[in-house]
Amino acid sequence: MSRIQVYQSAVDGKFYKAAGDLNSIESSCRFEAAGIVMPSDVSSVQAVTILNEVLGLARPQYTLRGICRPIPMDNLTMRVDIATSLAGQRKVKPLEEAKISAEAYSAVNFDLWKNVVHVAMPDETQMKSAHPLLQMHVSDAARDLARMGNLDIAEEVEGKVT
Repeated sequence: MSRIQVYQSAVDGKFYKAAGDLNSIESSCRFEAAGIVMPSDVSSVQAVTILNEVLGLARPQYTLRGICRPIPMDNLTMRVDIATSLAGQRKVKPLEEAKISAEAYSAVNFDLWKNVVHVAMPDETQMKSAHPLLQMHVSDAARDLARMGNLDIAEEVEGKVT
């Protein structure tokens, strides 16, 4: 049994099914909005549904994202240009023009990491359970994904404050 590898692009928001290595976007197939669903696609469509639900439930729990500037990216190595000298001017008097400050940029290269929560359950387990285990797993996965994201942000902020 092969593992289903489906991910949502942070850049375009579309879902992709990895045809080989998950890190190779070139070998991925985009899910179209309309088309024929083949029997071989059913597990991938189910994976998209679960992933969409996990991410949707996790999104409101990212409480620390408001202090960040999220930059969507799909790669694990990135370069971001950060403005270093732009400054506003406070208490500008009427009919007086604020001083113009030129922006300068500094390139920052960094490696990203992945936070992963697996949601996997055999059909037999769901059929024998007295509780909606899959929904409970999806909810727990969303909560833990948000917890890890909030923890990552908190660690970065604490490292910069000290």
